[in-house]
Amino acid sequence: MKEMLENAIFRHRRAVVILFLLLTVFMLWQASHLKIDAGFAKLLPLKHPYMQTYLEYRDAYGGANKIVIAIKTREGDIFTPEFFKVLQEVTDEVFFIPGVDRTRVMSLFTPNVRFTEVVEDGIAGGNVIPADFEPTPEGLGKVRENVLKSNYMGRLVANDFTAAIVVAELLEVNPNTGEKLDVIDVAKQFEGIREKFSADTTGAAFDSTLTVAFGGALADSFVVDSDGQIRALVPVFANTGPVSVTNPAGTGFSAGDLSQASALRRHRTQCADHRAFPA
Repeated sequence: MKEMLENAIFRHRRAVVILFLLLTVFMLWQASHLKIDAGFAKLLPLKHPYMQTYLEYRDAYGGANKIVIAIKTREGDIFTPEFFKVLQEVTDEVFFIPGVDRTRVMSLFTPNVRFTEVVEDGIAGGNVIPADFEPTPEGLGKVRENVLKSNYMGRLVANDFTAAIVVAELLEVNPNTGEKLDVIDVAKQFEGIREKFSADTTGAAFDSTLTVAFGGALADSFVVDSDGQIRALVPVFANTGPVSVTNPAGTGFSAGDLSQASALRRHRTQCADHRAFPA
């Protein structure tokens, strides 16, 4: 039998070689379609009784593919117009990332974060941040009251009011393409949010300033008056553009552009007392 097999192979050696070449080409083509699949479900023993229970109630109580972004103040509490502006911007950017389950995004600015209270006529409630919210002292005070009435203290807002978080959950499929979610691309988008707001120095840590620039041109000199204030000499050749301040933590830019005037060579810049830090 062994000799018959050997004779058959050598007798048809050209056909055998061609067959193996075709198999090699086919396997190379298959290998070119291999992709890294880091889906959460792929890492779980789905046949385990605990996982079966998880899968049964996942849709009702939320999945485990969660992303949490923390935004923390450097000084004081979160109830400032500047902090709420950053919180709203982070919430919006997270909300519109393809692959994020928008129905499960949670922050103080999302309508699924509500409070209830017992009043004289029964039970009343509403959004923690109402639709007509304005970042005035009265509006911020109202939000503080609503947070205290809600059950989100210690969950979305730190107990000492120094931080708040944005929570998002990832889908398994990209709703725009219908294909499996590219978690690496999603991670890059979240990293972009982290970099954007981590470098958004709006008035803190000036005491460790390394450089000040106006429209990209370095200031002739600068003096740090305090942690939140700098006086800098605007260079004659400065162009219209944002004011940037660089310290060991990164570079922050002013919200508006500096308009160079021939008679004005000194520019005083102040900023608010918060900074965003994702977890």
